[in-house]
Amino acid sequence: LNIEETVYLTKALVETGKTLNLNVHPIADKHCAGGVAGNRTTMVIVPVLAAAGIYIPKTSSRAITSPSGTADTMEVLAPVAFSIDEMREIVLKTKGCIVWGGGLYLAPVDDKFIRIRNSLHLDPRGLLLSSILAKKKAVGAEYVVVDIPIGRGAKVEDESTGKSLAKDFIEVGERLGMKIKCLITDGNDPIGFGIGPALECKDVLNVLQGNGPTELLDKSTLLAGSILEMVGKVPIGKGQETAINIIKSGKAYEKMMEIIEEQGGNPKIKVDDIPIGQYKYEVKAKKDGRISHVDNKLISKIARAAGAPKDKGAGIILHCEMGDKVRAGDILFEIVSNSESKLTHAIELLDEYFPVELQKIIIGKVE
Repeated sequence: LNIEETVYLTKALVETGKTLNLNVHPIADKHCAGGVAGNRTTMVIVPVLAAAGIYIPKTSSRAITSPSGTADTMEVLAPVAFSIDEMREIVLKTKGCIVWGGGLYLAPVDDKFIRIRNSLHLDPRGLLLSSILAKKKAVGAEYVVVDIPIGRGAKVEDESTGKSLAKDFIEVGERLGMKIKCLITDGNDPIGFGIGPALECKDVLNVLQGNGPTELLDKSTLLAGSILEMVGKVPIGKGQETAINIIKSGKAYEKMMEIIEEQGGNPKIKVDDIPIGQYKYEVKAKKDGRISHVDNKLISKIARAAGAPKDKGAGIILHCEMGDKVRAGDILFEIVSNSESKLTHAIELLDEYFPVELQKIIIGKVE
């Protein structure tokens, strides 16, 4: 499809279903092109922007081939299935939400397209763009930030493809009346320590309390900061700093608890209250060296074998990232599950799909 055809298809998809009419401004949204394990930036971005007074009615998907979708992760903290009227009520009260998009009847024909694309293993550019932007248009988004991770194992593996995709996002968005900013980010290895619904929840809550994985904090505040700049809340170049300050002040965490409560969850939940798999297996380095790669696809495959996302407590806890030096016997990662048999299956897969590459270091050089 050319750009004009993509625009018309997007409009047609929106017209097949319901739309969210909030009658407020500004309304923001975000999207990630995908492929990076543990990339739960949405659950940090939404409370940051809502705390800053920006409406962000975020609809998210469940996992298809990953260990967890944003909806699966949020469901650990609160229900995510709502009607469009219930979603409107939540957003007007709190300015934000994180809900499952599958039950809202937003651009419903797109869901049929997705099933066809997945079964054929095809993702043509025109359908990809219209699928994503129809959902944004249906919730009334005026400002959208798109995260395009680039790297080995991510859905977009080279920069030229990423830039071309970004150009099309911006052009189609403009013709639909949305201002879009695309950020090319590093997608070479997982983000955060936890891979799997409950484990990713722990990372998110820790970040919102000023702790947690630095990479998740940095990427989330970069994306949130871009929206803050786009809507004119802060000067250009001050967005990320402002987003970090909103987290440091405790306002983002308070807003997340407010959203959790409005969605029917427990607003007093603590990180330690979130249960994870009772069966664990530590995977240790067999030699000294430096971590040269942590494969997103293989990490996801092992976490799914352990039971994620259906088993909310299953997944992987990472103890290393690309560039780390390790010694023989150091823990690289842990596999956790609530099923002994699934844990055993995940361990067996390591013989074929070992997700961490280790290079030997000789006198300061890597071999």
